[in-house]
Amino acid sequence: MQMHSPVHPGTILCEYMGDTIDVTTLSSRLGMTPTELETFIAGGSAVTNAMAQKLADTFPNTQPDLWIALQRQFNEAKLRQTKTE
Repeated sequence: MQMHSPVHPGTILCEYMGDTIDVTTLSSRLGMTPTELETFIAGGSAVTNAMAQKLADTFPNTQPDLWIALQRQFNEAKLRQTKTE
C-alpha cells in the first residue's frame, strides 16, 4: 500500500489565508519576517508553540493544539517515510 505524502502545516496555513490576508500582513501579526513566513509555508520550518498560539489568535476557528498536532503528524509521517526508504 502506497502512503500519501504528509502535508506540512504551512500548506494548511496557505489554505486558511486564501485571498483574505497576504504574507506581509500575516507575518507582521505573527512577529516574523515575510521571508520567514514564506519559508514556513513552503515547508522549510516547523510550528513552534508560540507560533501556534499566534496562528490561533489570527484564525479564531483554530486552536494552538491544531497547529501543534499538524506539525507532529507531519514529523511522524516523514519519519515513517524515511524508515521505509
